[in-house]
Parts: sequence; structure tokens; C-alpha cells
Amino acid sequence: IKRMKRIDFFLLLSENLFDYIVILLITTIIMWGIIKKSCDSLINPLCFNLIMAAFANTVPIFLFVESIIDFNYFIYFLAAELFFWIVFVHYYTNHDSFSKKIALKLDFNDVTILYYCFSILFFLFFVIQLKYFNFGLFLSERLAVFKDAGGLGVISRIASFVTIFNIFYLYHVLDNLKKLPIQIVFISIIVSLFVLAYIFLSGAKSALLQVVFQYYFYCVAFKRCMPSKKVMRTLLCVAVIGSLLIFSKYNDETGLSGTIISLINRMVANGDGYWYGYPNEVIETLEPAPWYIDLAGPFLYGLRIKDYSESIPGIGTQLVYAIMPDKYGMMIGANSRPPIWGYVMFGNCGVAFSIVWGMILGIMAQKAKTMFSTGIVGLTFGYILFMSVLAGITDPKLTFMSLFDGFIGLVITGFFIFIICLSRRGTN
Repeated sequence: IKRMKRIDFFLLLSENLFDYIVILLITTIIMWGIIKKSCDSLINPLCFNLIMAAFANTVPIFLFVESIIDFNYFIYFLAAELFFWIVFVHYYTNHDSFSKKIALKLDFNDVTILYYCFSILFFLFFVIQLKYFNFGLFLSERLAVFKDAGGLGVISRIASFVTIFNIFYLYHVLDNLKKLPIQIVFISIIVSLFVLAYIFLSGAKSALLQVVFQYYFYCVAFKRCMPSKKVMRTLLCVAVIGSLLIFSKYNDETGLSGTIISLINRMVANGDGYWYGYPNEVIETLEPAPWYIDLAGPFLYGLRIKDYSESIPGIGTQLVYAIMPDKYGMMIGANSRPPIWGYVMFGNCGVAFSIVWGMILGIMAQKAKTMFSTGIVGLTFGYILFMSVLAGITDPKLTFMSLFDGFIGLVITGFFIFIICLSRRGTN
């Protein structure tokens, strides 16, 4: 069996389309059982990740049915994925209420001051990126915006946190239009337009879904109600249209049909790590960093505890390099989902990793709902923690990348709150 490139997989899929569709339906039905138990809305971000997991899980089963991969890989995958979801669902329940803590005594005026501080930071970074770098939408490598930028790469980390906070603030402003001064409403709308433009210009194909997911989180965690179906439909339409526009930018084909095909291909590609790694035992050839270095890398290299020049490419990146050596050095990577990551790091004991990882993510998802205060600040950190969990379903390393964004946001928020408290004490 030769090494399988993306084009090889889609050629195999086109030749056995009926098999693929049947397997996809079966995996979707299985994942739907988890969705019913764990999700209370279709715009719950966990629901989206479970649907993408169904596409990912279809790939190794399809490869086995078509006699492309060994039986051992197939059994390992089934065991690792099954135990992961059993444990995750056991530790995470969607029915527990969100936190009612009021840990920070910040009134809305303080939050507004914090919002202005973050907005100034955002515009500063927006101008710096516009003048000295570029935006992912206009690059062949979306992730290479801050490549070789040194410490300025922190801009993307801070901007990620600030955009989340600003969108939550906007939702709160829109909910209280009649109670707030017109200048606050006007400023928040103008800032949000730039924030949405920044998200779109990042080039991430599902970036605008963040706006939809945050609306869900704002409703259930802050307002304690289910999302409005009318608003939900409007936001989904905006997110889908935005995603299609981004796909059309990267799409080789022309027209709406070509863009939709590209979108479907991207959904199928949630399982790209499996078709890169399993055929021809490519997964056995990888040489990753020790598991604790690979996971903690965002903190170790981001805080300059270790020299970034000594970093070893992640598992997903190594898979792409192994299949396509001409891509070496590019900031690109496949999805090294927990069964792949665990196998590369621990061999067949990766099944035990899947159990532990399912427990960790389940507990983290539960804590995201209960450990933070009820205000906009607590809502922001709860959302980041919850999305860190969902990132770990795609690739364990992504959890720590997301947590690092939250850590940077925590430092900046703490600094500004300290200044606000000092100024308040001075006026008293």
C-alpha cells in the first residue's frame, strides 16, 4: 500500500462513494446519541465538534472496509475512540447549571473601562499587523502570518482573547440598548465591525462560527435562557456566508458549486490524520518530542522557557511532511486526533491515554460552566476553557494552545483590573 496523499484518498472515496456514505450515516447515528445526551442546542459548539468527529471517525473505518489499513490499527482506533467518549460523557453532563459566583466586584462601568482598554489594544495590534505583517486570508499559509516575527507573535494570542471579550460585550450592549448611553452603543458597534473584519481576515474557514458559539454561551451562561431561534438563524446565515466566501478564496474551482464541494471536502478532511498515518504504517516513522514537551509546548516556547528554534514539529505536521516532503518547513498540519496522538506517544497504551484524556476533557468542560464568575469577564474565561476542551477533541496539543491564549488574557485582564481598582481607591 503506497503512502496516501489527499488526492489518493478522495479518489478512493469517489470510487467507493456508497460505502463511505453508509459508514458516515452509521457514525453520525452513533455520535447523535452523544449529541442528544450532551447538547441542548444545535449551536452548542460541542454539537458542531461531535458532527465533525463523525466525519473524522468515518475515515479509518472506511479505510479498513476498503482493505487499506491493518486490522490492528482498526481495532486500536475503535477501542481508543470508544473509551474516550464513554469516559467524556460520564464526566460531563449538560444539565448542570452554570456558575452563580460573583468573584469580582466589577460593575458595568468598570467592565466598560476594561472594554475600552481592550479595544485600544485591539486597534493597535490591528494597525501593526496591517502595516508590518499580513492577514491569513491573503497568504497561502494562513498560519504563517507571524512566522519568524519573534515576540510579536503574541499579537495573535492577545487579539484572540480580546475579540472574544469584545463580542460578549457587544451582546450585552445589544440586550440593553434602551438602558445604555448612545455613545457606548455606537462605540461597541463600530469596534465590533472591526473585530468581525479581523476574524474574517484571519482566513480560518470556520472563524465566524465563533460569533454563533459565543451567542449560545452568552444566552445559557449569562442570561440563563436558550438562544433565540430568530437570532440564531440570522447569525448562522452570516457565519455560513462568511465561511463560503473564505472557501471561495482558497477554492481552485469556480462558482458556488465548487465552493460547496470544497466545504464538503474540508468536513471529510477532519480525518486527514488517519489517511496520512495508517496506510503503509507511516505513523510508525514519526519522531515527536516527549509527550509532556509536545503538550506543554505553547507555554514552554511562548514564555521563552525553551528556545523555539529547538522545537520539534507536532505530530500532525510530521504526518504532512512524511507524505509530502516538499511541504517541509511550512506551517501546516493534519488533525492528530487523540487516537493518533496517543498511539504515536504511547503505542498501544494510547488506549489508556484516551481514557485519561476523556476524563480530563470531561472534567474541564464541566468546570468551564461552574468555576468562573457570572459577569462578562468570567464568561470570557469560561468560554475559552470550554473551547480548549473542544480543541482537545481535535488534537490534544490544541488544548494547551488555547489555554495559553487564556493565560495571556488572564495576565492582561489582571493588569487592567489592578489599575482600575487603584484608580477607584485613589478617587475614594
